[in-house]
Amino acid sequence: MRRLTVLLLALPALLAACGGDDRSAEVERLQADVEALRAEVAYLSGELEIAQSERERAEEELTQALADLERQTAIAAAAAAAVQAESGDMVDDGDDAPAPAPASEEVRAYFQQLEAVFQGATALSAEIVAKIDATARTGDLDATTALFGELAQVLEGAVAKAAGMEPPPALASLHGEFVASQEGFAQAMADYARAIDRVTTWEGFGAVVEAFPQSPDFLAAAGRAVIACFALQEAGAESGVSVDLRCEGI
Repeated sequence: MRRLTVLLLALPALLAACGGDDRSAEVERLQADVEALRAEVAYLSGELEIAQSERERAEEELTQALADLERQTAIAAAAAAAVQAESGDMVDDGDDAPAPAPASEEVRAYFQQLEAVFQGATALSAEIVAKIDATARTGDLDATTALFGELAQVLEGAVAKAAGMEPPPALASLHGEFVASQEGFAQAMADYARAIDRVTTWEGFGAVVEAFPQSPDFLAAAGRAVIACFALQEAGAESGVSVDLRCEGI
């Protein structure tokens, strides 16, 4: 950048040395160089500003994500403690740290139902993703884009089932955040499917597939859903229930 600035400052003097108003080929070439260098400086300055802005936004998002994770972890710990209190005293298994008492039937049934919903949705989503890949290979753009709508509907259906569940009182707060975050991610997926549905060329399809999942809104929705999912899953583990809500698949 400094080299370009020096050249820009020096070129007017070179132009004067070449004859001032004399429109010789050399003068015209130097003038063209000036304009090209100015354009490059402007472009690089703009890129630098964008990079600085993106870095600041990334730092803000990371700070917020860490705060959300800390908050959800605290909620999960409190919920697990409440579940333990409902289940009875802690059971000593002979180790230094007491083992959690068995979860109540209500807590166990809740996690089993929720696990079945999201494991089923994950399996169905995997089938649709495989269809998307196979259909794209045939060159059928319309059929390929339509499958993204099916993918969004699978998540919407799973979230609706979760929203209709009645969680144990000790898990109500975590469940509420889990459902709200999943609803936000389902909306982001629906927006993604609509963006895909509007494309008319494979070039446009590729551009949306590459850019949309990296958009700030999509990443924020996915991040919130992952944090809430792991917090609820951790509460299950701490209350004595081994549960897999497929948080990694979000």
